[in-house]
Amino acid sequence: MKGFPVTDLAHLHRLAREKRAVIHETASHLKKPMPAAWVIHFSGERLYRLLQNGLFVYEKEIKDAKDSKEEGGTSCKGSTDAVQEGQSKET
Repeated sequence: MKGFPVTDLAHLHRLAREKRAVIHETASHLKKPMPAAWVIHFSGERLYRLLQNGLFVYEKEIKDAKDSKEEGGTSCKGSTDAVQEGQSKET
């Protein structure tokens, strides 16, 4: 997922130290996330073009736990209720 833009070389250097990834929408080799520590070693001309055309910080999509339950996740509530009812009938 595309995050905020990388504005300059110092920003890219900071992202490399933080072990973050970057993406570029039009460059074929950067459509998938690539570590900023790798990108910072590109040639100066290549880095200049990437920064001018839009290099972005990659941010993972975060799914809500609520959404995953609605999509087919199981809930343990029903099974524990059944166990408790079974125990109360036995006593």
